[in-house]
Amino acid sequence: FQAEDGIRDVERSRGLGDVYKRQYYRCQGAQGTTIQGYDIMTMWTAPIGTFTLDSIVVYLRTQNTTNTDNEVEITLTSGGTTIKSAITNLTSTTGGQWRAYSITSFDNTLSAGATYLGTELLIRQGFTVALNIFGGFHHAGRSHAEGFCYINDVALACAVFAEAGKRVAYVDVDVHFADGVAYGFYDRSDVLTISLHEDPRILFPGTGFVSERGHGQGDGYSVNIPLPPYTTDAPYVWAFRQIVPPLIERFAPDIVVSQLGADTHYSDPLTHLMLSTAGYHAVVEEIAKLAPRWVAMGGGGYEITAVPRLWTLAYGVMSEQEFPDELPAAYVEQYEAGTLWDHEIVVPSEG
Repeated sequence: FQAEDGIRDVERSRGLGDVYKRQYYRCQGAQGTTIQGYDIMTMWTAPIGTFTLDSIVVYLRTQNTTNTDNEVEITLTSGGTTIKSAITNLTSTTGGQWRAYSITSFDNTLSAGATYLGTELLIRQGFTVALNIFGGFHHAGRSHAEGFCYINDVALACAVFAEAGKRVAYVDVDVHFADGVAYGFYDRSDVLTISLHEDPRILFPGTGFVSERGHGQGDGYSVNIPLPPYTTDAPYVWAFRQIVPPLIERFAPDIVVSQLGADTHYSDPLTHLMLSTAGYHAVVEEIAKLAPRWVAMGGGGYEITAVPRLWTLAYGVMSEQEFPDELPAAYVEQYEAGTLWDHEIVVPSEG
């Protein structure tokens, strides 16, 4: 979100009532707080079906370029709880410019807004594919942050589609179990969640076993495919093809939502699966075949030379493009990377 001229209002979601509110305003009087020398705006999220996403972002703009305050404390109330945040180094903000600071996670809030925009493009404007590569914060719960995730933009997308009457199939290929999404829809049958991840006995978050299959009306609609450490392309792609397409075809979703984490790559320093670019690309292609309409997010990934290459390949699938194997010279020089594709492991042919 970027505020032009300091203030702008964003229309509330058409037809979705209070599913998601976004509004920017200059804080004055009863609507907010004015700190001498600064204008303040806030952005917040409102209840989304069974989810309550409660986050505050603070935008500051200097009214006086000579203001030399080093620290400003802002007190805001959210969900009945008073939150205080110390904002420092405001001298870097110049007159007429907006600089964003966050009480929870500004970046995560931007990501949630981008993912939400993707849902709107599909619901309201007839788009068939949307990608928010900066999204994929799949661990956050209804009332807690977890695993670098403050706002679960993935659950947000699924919830918005479900509240609009759509059947949603969620496919997560991040190396970590998509606990925030799975448990968020654990008792519902209109959202099918499928997560392929490393064995939860080995890796965070320690859940995501095959036996976790849903509850009540959601029994059987939460599917977990835990894989042992050092799983390579061949068994991973085989497991995906054996399980995911039949489930999605039987479920017959209106929309597929996917999280395309890049931390399954063999070079990732924090995880233990062994996919190459070929295996990752094959899985994204499989998702493309299954999706009548498709919203995708990025996700995890902790090896700087691998993540951009994997997400470039995913973007190529979604946009129906092919890119040259040769990487830009500036990227190669900075990261000592070789080619777009790995050439060590070859994905198996279908069947």
